[in-house]
Amino acid sequence: MSTSLASPSNITSMTQFLPAANETYAYRRFGGGAAPPLICLQHFTGTLDNWDPAVTDVLASGRELILFDNAGIGRSTGKVPETIQGMAAHALAFLDALGFARVDLLGFSLGGMVAQDTASRHRPRRRGGHHAHRQS
Repeated sequence: MSTSLASPSNITSMTQFLPAANETYAYRRFGGGAAPPLICLQHFTGTLDNWDPAVTDVLASGRELILFDNAGIGRSTGKVPETIQGMAAHALAFLDALGFARVDLLGFSLGGMVAQDTASRHRPRRRGGHHAHRQS
């Protein structure tokens, strides 16, 4: 019995590093399809490793999925921004460096607020935005 995965996955994809705006951002990208890429923005103190592969791998079945560590988080360099607007500015710098014309944004908790601010700052780029929130 083989234990290898047939398609790209959060588990098997390598973390990559992208220099942009005087920082180096850690990210993981996998999946593919016709839909615009989905950029995932994590919750407070979360890193790209906190995304559950049971969720991300399904989302990546019809599109490219990109998990992203903002400045100063996880393996990204720099100082953690102190405001939502600062986090959104880093997300936009990351998107600019990737060169995407259109993306969808998925933010979880604090990442949802960053997604909303990112989308409001650059409406032509984003196709849609989604905010996931868990109430304890």
